[in-house]
Amino acid sequence: MIRALEAKIAEKDTTLATIRAEAQQSQQQASEDAALLRAGIHDAEDMELVRWRYERVPASERGDFVDFVSSKAKEDRYLSKLFGGTAAPLPPAPPTPPPTQAPAPTAPTSAGTQPAPSAGGQRTVKWFNGLSELEKNKIPHSERIKGLAGEWPMG
Repeated sequence: MIRALEAKIAEKDTTLATIRAEAQQSQQQASEDAALLRAGIHDAEDMELVRWRYERVPASERGDFVDFVSSKAKEDRYLSKLFGGTAAPLPPAPPTPPPTQAPAPTAPTSAGTQPAPSAGGQRTVKWFNGLSELEKNKIPHSERIKGLAGEWPMG
């Protein structure tokens, strides 16, 4: 009987420890949410981004989340725009080389109709690549799969 009671007490202690850990985690989450809301971050995805960037800071430099939001996050080049500031600019993108050949212009099609195949009446990869995204989306999915699978001639 005493052993049964000791087992129940041990089980209750384990349950209590679990509940305390969950409560502490919830309290931490609420504290983080409050810090983000005070800083003007209201969007859930933006909140997630700030948390993600915080987790990427080395532990030795990280500090408290509230301190991170109130100071370091505003200096972060990815997060600064969320706080209305500006950070160091990103390096310029490498120049893109000019295209070797411009795609052949295609005649606009009316809504709800599929673009006409090439002059030979056959769909080819070259014909498909010359279509705009809007025109490509008008082609039934099964037909596009055939083209991707190589069933259309290259011509």
